[in-house]
Amino acid sequence: MIILEKHSKFVPDPRIGIMVIFSIGVVAAIALLIAALVAVAWLVNLAMATVAELSSSIASLYGRADPFTQLLIICCVAYGLYRVVRSVFRSLRK
Repeated sequence: MIILEKHSKFVPDPRIGIMVIFSIGVVAAIALLIAALVAVAWLVNLAMATVAELSSSIASLYGRADPFTQLLIICCVAYGLYRVVRSVFRSLRK
């Protein structure tokens, strides 16, 4: 036979509340990490698509151009690569 007291009060354990708050924070941090990884993947995909579109446009222009324009395109691409490589090496040195 179960005997119940009339004035018993439920007192929750404070560790349960702390554990709930901690677990919600962990889930939020994991969701934020996944969102950041998706954003980085999207940006890399966008950059690769941009480079592909740019290079196809330059290749199409190069294929239909006269020799002087072809030489000018080669010089512009070489100068652009020089600037990019120089800035990469400068940032790696620091």
